[in-house]
Amino acid sequence: MNASAQVLQALDAAQAAMKRITDAGDRSKLAREAREQITRAPWSQVARAGEAEMHGWLAQVKDALQGIEDDPEGDDVVRLVQEGLWAAQELERDLRQLVGAR
Repeated sequence: MNASAQVLQALDAAQAAMKRITDAGDRSKLAREAREQITRAPWSQVARAGEAEMHGWLAQVKDALQGIEDDPEGDDVVRLVQEGLWAAQELERDLRQLVGAR
């Protein structure tokens, strides 16, 4: 699988995990697994360092997942899921434009 496909797969998995988090029994585990998968994806092979906006959205996704992992029963879970999903969708849109994926 090429680098862009790996990145898109990790991003899709993170979005799916965030959609399930509010109903999940083990939110911390689900968030950790999604964050680890995103972290392992070969981003540097797909996005150039100068694409700061994409890197900002990636950081927002990771931060949202980390926040859920740190406090899975906290009052901010719903907000973190919404923010993480929004950032992931923006990142995916830009990434697909960048790599020409459809």
